[in-house]
Parts: sequence; structure tokens; C-alpha cells
Amino acid sequence: LSDLIPGLELRSAELKGAVEYDVRLPDGQTLPVEILWRSGADRDERVVAVRDISRQKAAEGRIERMVRYDPLTGLANRELFEQQLQRALALSDRTAIGVALLYVDLDRFESVNEALGHHATSQILIQTAHRLSATVRETDTVARIGRDEFVVIQSFTDQSAGAAPLADR
Repeated sequence: LSDLIPGLELRSAELKGAVEYDVRLPDGQTLPVEILWRSGADRDERVVAVRDISRQKAAEGRIERMVRYDPLTGLANRELFEQQLQRALALSDRTAIGVALLYVDLDRFESVNEALGHHATSQILIQTAHRLSATVRETDTVARIGRDEFVVIQSFTDQSAGAAPLADR
């Protein structure tokens, strides 16, 4: 089978049922496939089906994104925020390196919504998300946890030396 599909290396323990693989294509890209393998009528005969599951994987990725990210701003949602916070706190406990949280609430958001409408407030939320994201490090997490509420998790920080400059920005 590996002669027919370059880059595929099946191990004997995986020759039962369905197995997922990323097959490397000649151009260097990978293609997710599912391989179904069973014995044929003859003892040395094998029946193999290889199925492209790239659309399925793409759909799963879109669903995962919908579950973990805010659809308007693209920021982490409350669920992903809580997971990231737990991870940051656990790391902080093990390493004694600080974690800082910055809470941002947009004042008078409802009155702006009433005066300017839903589209304008959506643009304000998107712009706020972009600005917050631009002020943090790659290791930090910015999340939208409510209608007009944002939180930044700043990991690996000394609270006074790291959190204060972030709040100023």
C-alpha cells in the first residue's frame, strides 16, 4: 500500500478497522485520509479502501472554531477563556510565575446601541477586539466574555512590572 500511496506507513497493529492518516502529497501538502483495512477471502489477500476526509476535517475545524471563538470578533469566547485561565493558573502554580487578568467593560454601551444602532455597536466591538489584540503578546489570551465585556489573560508576568503597562496600553 505504501508503494501506491507515498508517505503512508502502516504498522501491523493498525491493520484492523478504520485508521486516520495524514498522507504527504508530492507537493509537500498533507491530505487527511481514512484507511479501512480487512482480510480478503484468501488468507494473504487484503481489501483496502482509502477515503479522502479533508472536507470532514474542515467541517470539524469550523465547528470547533464556532464552539471556542466569538463569531463577531474572532476572539476566544467564555468557554475558551475559562480553559486558558485554568491552564495559566496551573502553570503559575507549578512555576511560581505570575498571571494577570485585565477586565475591560465598555461604558454606556447600551445607550450607544440605542442611539447608533446594532451595526455601529458591532463595529465598536470589532474595533475594540482589534485594539486589545494589538496590545498583547502572542502568549496572552484576549476573550470576549459578555456583550461588551473583554478579558485579557497575561501569563508569565510579574503583576507590577507586566500588568500595569498592559493596563496603560
